[in-house]
Amino acid sequence: MFVRIVKMRFEEDKIEAFLANFNQVKEKIRSFEGNQFLELYQDKHDPRIFFTYSYWKSEENLEN
Repeated sequence: MFVRIVKMRFEEDKIEAFLANFNQVKEKIRSFEGNQFLELYQDKHDPRIFFTYSYWKSEENLEN
């Protein structure tokens, strides 16, 4: 299994657009071959910081 964690920081006026986009594509990402888990987390101290946390069967699945 391959775990991928991505940290992102947005300008405050871009957060709403990011969340709208993530909500539109999250099920598509979850249905990619090899994806086993995907969640989005927001930092509790700095609401501009987000993390995606995902599990993949292999690095090759992620790259595809």
